[in-house]
Amino acid sequence: MKDRDSKETFVSGGPDGSAPTSLARDVDRLVHKFRTPLNSLSLNADLLGSVSAAKPGKEALYARALKSLQLEVGRLDKIAGDFQRYVSVSALKPLSVSLNELITGALAEGGDGPKPEIVIPKTVTALQVDPRLFVSVLAELIKNARESGSDAAPRIEVSETGGVVVIDVTDQGTGIDLDPAERAFELFFSVKQGHLGFGLTFARRIARAHGGDITIAKTGKEGTTMRVTLPRRK
Repeated sequence: MKDRDSKETFVSGGPDGSAPTSLARDVDRLVHKFRTPLNSLSLNADLLGSVSAAKPGKEALYARALKSLQLEVGRLDKIAGDFQRYVSVSALKPLSVSLNELITGALAEGGDGPKPEIVIPKTVTALQVDPRLFVSVLAELIKNARESGSDAAPRIEVSETGGVVVIDVTDQGTGIDLDPAERAFELFFSVKQGHLGFGLTFARRIARAHGGDITIAKTGKEGTTMRVTLPRRK
């Protein structure tokens, strides 16, 4: 399949071929993400080489350079692992799983923070999803809500309309400071210190693989609502 720029593409959505993503673009981002730690590795390797040939008394400098090398190797390993997970979302193993079970798993995976307010209608008790992957989707949205800058508990509200299940995760933070806000879904793009910019992209890819999507329903000074939509399958 070719896009307008005749670049190779792969599908980040479902089997219907929706939502193609440029493979060349994503690989470019991966390479760019690798360059910073690789430069650091190179500089610290040179430093270790010079220290090893220097006079005694440089032990602290040697230890600092070695620690930096170890940190950057770990960072590269995480980037590679995340990208491998990203491109491998294809063969889903859907099961009928209760919403309470999915949310409980997501809360455990989503880090520390206040327990969300949860609203689940009696009409939606279970979803037909790959539980391991879908828990990751909810966990990422809960984690983002907890990191929104507000101490208030997030709100998770489930509804159903026209055969589509809607899961809204709302925080009371200051909103997504990006123009456009959709940039939050770009692979390896983040304005948060220490974040690789992978979680939301991966969550959206999983949702689309299930035939659904993740969108920003609203964002502003009064908070952000991230919305998961999923076709209801009995």
